[in-house]
Amino acid sequence: MKKLKVKKEVRLSKSQRVKLLDARIVSNGIVNYDTFKEYLLDKDYLIGNYVKRTFERDIELLREILKNKFPDLHEQNNGKLLLFDKDEDNYYYLSINLNGMGICAYSEITEDDFDDFIKILRYNPDFFKSDSKLIYKKIEAIILENHEYEQNKIAWNPRTLLEIGEKAGQQNFSKMLDYILDQKPVKVKHHKMINGELNEKQFLPLLLKELNSGWNIGWYLLVADYATGDKEINVDLKTLRLYNLDALSVITPINKKIKINIPDNFDPNDYFKHAIVGLNRQNRYNPIYAPEKVVLKVLPKQDWVYKYLEKYHLHYSQVINYKKNTVELFVELDADLELFLKKYCDVFVVEEPISLRNKLKETFVKAIANYNN
Repeated sequence: MKKLKVKKEVRLSKSQRVKLLDARIVSNGIVNYDTFKEYLLDKDYLIGNYVKRTFERDIELLREILKNKFPDLHEQNNGKLLLFDKDEDNYYYLSINLNGMGICAYSEITEDDFDDFIKILRYNPDFFKSDSKLIYKKIEAIILENHEYEQNKIAWNPRTLLEIGEKAGQQNFSKMLDYILDQKPVKVKHHKMINGELNEKQFLPLLLKELNSGWNIGWYLLVADYATGDKEINVDLKTLRLYNLDALSVITPINKKIKINIPDNFDPNDYFKHAIVGLNRQNRYNPIYAPEKVVLKVLPKQDWVYKYLEKYHLHYSQVINYKKNTVELFVELDADLELFLKKYCDVFVVEEPISLRNKLKETFVKAIANYNN
C-alpha cells in the first residue's frame, strides 16, 4: 500500500536555498523571483521574509560558485555563465555542451531529483538496459520500502508501454553500447527478414540510433565494415553501413589486435546529415552520392502545414518561402524522401528537381491504374 507524503516544514540555510535555485534553473531552464518563491512556499519551506533583494544575493552567490567551478568557461565567456533576460525577467544558464551535459553548479541529488527518478523508474522502465532488469527491480523495491511519495491523482498509468517500453533491438543495446565505447570490432549473425538468409558480418560498431522505418520504431546500428584478415579498420563516412539492431544475433568480440583509424573530427552522426531519415541512403552504391536542392510546392488549402514546418523542421536546411508557397531543402534524393512525399502527396508537389518530380509522377500513375483495375 502506498504511503501518502506528509509535508514537513523545513528551515533552509542559504547554501541549501542556492542549491535549490540551481536545481530549478537546470530542470526548468529559467527561474525568477516570483516562480522561485512560489516553489519554496509550495514545498512548505520556512523561508521567512524572502524578499527580492535576498533572491538577488542568492543569484550573485550562484554566479560566484559557477566562476569557481568553471574558471576557464568563466573567462572564455566574460563571466556570463548565468544570464538574465531583462524583457522576460528570467535567469538562465549559458547553453553549452559539457560532455553531453549543460551547466550545473551542484551535483548533489536533491529530494526533487529523487522524486523525478522515481517517476522515471515507475513509468519508463526502458530507461534501463535490457539486461539490467534485476537492478531495476531492486531499486523499485527499495523505493517502495523506504520512500514516501505523493499519491497519484489519477487511477491509471499515464504512459502505455509495449513490451515494458523496449524498442526493436533493445535486447542487443547494452552489449553493443559497450563495444562502441571500447572501440571493439565484433562478429555477428545477420538475419535478412525478406528472404530469411542468415549471414555472418564483421564490423566496428560506431553509433546506436533510434529511427522510425514507417513500420516500427527501433534501434539501428551504424558500423564500419571489417573483413577477415584485415589488420586495420579505416573508418570512412562514405562507406559506413546501417543495420537493424533487431536483425543481429550471436554477437561476439573479435579478439585480435586490429588498428582502428578514425579521422580527426569524425562524427558518425554526419552520416545522417543530408538525409530526411537515413535508413535508405545510397552512399555505398554510389560514390558520388550527394545532397541536392529540392523545392516543394505547398498545395492550395494546405496552409496548416506551415505551423508544423515552423516547429518541426523536415530538415535543418529547410527554407520556407511564404510568398511563393514553397519549402526548399538541401537533401539526398533517397527512398526515405520519396516515401515522405508519397505519404503527403496531397500537401506537397515537387517542383525541383525534375527527375524526382517525374519519378513520383510515374509512381502515382501506376497507383491510380492499380486502383482502377
